[in-house]
Amino acid sequence: GTRIGIVNGYEYPASLAEVEKRGAVLDRANSEQANLRKLSAGRVDLALMMANQMKTDAAIVQQAQVNNVGVAFHATPMGSYIGFSTTHPQGEQARKLFNEGYRIISSNGRKNEIVRRWQLR
Repeated sequence: GTRIGIVNGYEYPASLAEVEKRGAVLDRANSEQANLRKLSAGRVDLALMMANQMKTDAAIVQQAQVNNVGVAFHATPMGSYIGFSTTHPQGEQARKLFNEGYRIISSNGRKNEIVRRWQLR
């Protein structure tokens, strides 16, 4: 019966489905901030947050404008992926253009500059 706040549309590990099978209730919201507000109000028992170097857990809590919640622990990191359609007529060209652009900004330092700017936010 534990109520767990998750974000609608996010992908979670298979272990979350196992928790649901054992009786947990997954309560979906449109953002981590909405889930933290639910947590603050006692409408969920815990909230799962997807954080990273640029979208930190502290920033998510601050944006939710709640002060009576905190981070309990950090779980195993999950990878991020980008996909391109294999059936869309422009899918392969989009993949090639993305890979070329990513290679360029990774090699010329622009990617690191973008990451630094996001971290300053």
